[in-house]
Amino acid sequence: MRIVYLSTTCDGSTVSHLPLVYKSDHITTTIYLQELEPKVSRESRYKRQQKEGTNSDLRSYNRHSKIIAKAGSLAANPSSTTCAKYSNIDEFAWKIGVPDSSAMTDKVDIATDLQKMRISDNCNENVNKVEVDQHHSQQSEIEFKDLSDKERYTKMRKWRKIGGDKTNVDTEKEFVFKILSFNILAQDLLETHRYLYKYHDPRTLPWTVRKPLLIQEILDSEAHIVCLQEMQEEHLQEFLIPFQQNGFTHLYKKRTNDKKDGLLLMYKQDLFNLLDYSKVELYQKNIELLSRDNVGLIAKFSLKESPDTKFVIATTHLLYNPRRNDVRLGQVQLLFAEIERIAFVQNLPSGPQYLPMLLSGDFNLEPFTGVYKFITEGSIEFAGKNRNLEECNEMCPSNWSLTNSLIPPHLYVTDECQHFKVVSQRLSGKGSGRVMLKNTENPRNAYSNDAPLGVQEQSLVNLNSTTYQKIEIANGHYATFSSGLLTHPFQLKSVYNHQNQSKNNGLNEATTFQDRWITVDYIFYSDLVPLEKYTLPTVNQCLKYLPTIPNRVVGSDHLSLGATFKLLKR
Repeated sequence: MRIVYLSTTCDGSTVSHLPLVYKSDHITTTIYLQELEPKVSRESRYKRQQKEGTNSDLRSYNRHSKIIAKAGSLAANPSSTTCAKYSNIDEFAWKIGVPDSSAMTDKVDIATDLQKMRISDNCNENVNKVEVDQHHSQQSEIEFKDLSDKERYTKMRKWRKIGGDKTNVDTEKEFVFKILSFNILAQDLLETHRYLYKYHDPRTLPWTVRKPLLIQEILDSEAHIVCLQEMQEEHLQEFLIPFQQNGFTHLYKKRTNDKKDGLLLMYKQDLFNLLDYSKVELYQKNIELLSRDNVGLIAKFSLKESPDTKFVIATTHLLYNPRRNDVRLGQVQLLFAEIERIAFVQNLPSGPQYLPMLLSGDFNLEPFTGVYKFITEGSIEFAGKNRNLEECNEMCPSNWSLTNSLIPPHLYVTDECQHFKVVSQRLSGKGSGRVMLKNTENPRNAYSNDAPLGVQEQSLVNLNSTTYQKIEIANGHYATFSSGLLTHPFQLKSVYNHQNQSKNNGLNEATTFQDRWITVDYIFYSDLVPLEKYTLPTVNQCLKYLPTIPNRVVGSDHLSLGATFKLLKR
């Protein structure tokens, strides 16, 4: 932060000063400006320039502020025959040390402001010197600015009740818990993709700066379960310390191959028993659609105070590539198959029964896109669509049109998002009940693919076919492969209300900035009652108050999500 002091000397008089803080995407400048009447509104101009979004205007505004600040000191001593005169704003700007006027686009505005300040552009130079001090009062100014930003951020991020009359809680019959989901930005990814943060204040980017902000926001939420994405493995143990001190224990799953970050699921061990879990690898060797190193983490819990009351928490971080919704769809198919296995309770005449569940994370997809609709509506017909799950037109390359087979049948994951062998054993009592997904990390070795399959299991599914297969598992129960249609049995809803972001009215909520402010992070739930949510800012609010993240208040390039639920005790 540059702290600029203005002083006057022509007649030896002194001038009182007060701070003006200007913040842009790139720099923060604090200028000590004499208080004048009438006051000139810089905020209105900054709002307009921010809305236009031009860097040149922001640079111009910063330069403009410096000129006005220096001109302000002239008002105290408006004339002196011993001071040099300058006939135009450009020369005045050059004299007082403002950068080249060719970058300025607001000359008229500056002239108007000078006139309001009773200073003509034919000014008497009254500035003796400009002292730039990198240390004096710097810390107090930063603290003042941080406090202001923190207050604005806190105002946007309130815990707000939802659900109307359903918010009433009978503690004898119902249990209330809070969850937080947060992509915390792995430092390794930040350093690898440094170009994405070229307009950020570089002082806000080191892990040593961001870590305490992240920890404080998580602890302040008072969540009982925390799902984090992009938790860098080498930072894990140190990061866990304050949470362990607050009664948390955890599960962790690193992304596959050479990736350095992964998923962290923390939970209060005095409230919950961990009954089962699955560390899902969405990378499956020699399958192009599943060649990315994304992972999922699923945990089944019971309540300490009510052991028969159980529920499932899952978190994931799907592929980023905006043009490959087909990959994200295949990843969700695998993830849902594992959730189905963990959350299954029993078969009823009306269909299978599942535990209440939450699914959170960074899905890297926007509301109302193909995969979002699949998650919330329960089905999607993908055959004939392009890789982004949109209708193909005459311009669509033939190799971009999806066939009726999304993932190969040798993974034994059906088009109903179930493990074929698990469902076969469940319904008929036959078969191994094994999961056929490759997994490099499983200490219990429960899902090893090394053991040979029985002859009957091998004959049920044609592993080399990509044509439609419909297989009867038991009387009236079928499993399908390569149908061109995916379905899943969960009735998932989003905690947050989403608008179609193509309308671009600025009122839709946002969780991150990817060339524009958008939503890609979610908390989905089933058979739970939401009581409150951690509100997200709208696009308009982000543009106004969050020009960049990370910053001095937000420690990540994503915003956290949170919700409180009540769970019926068994």
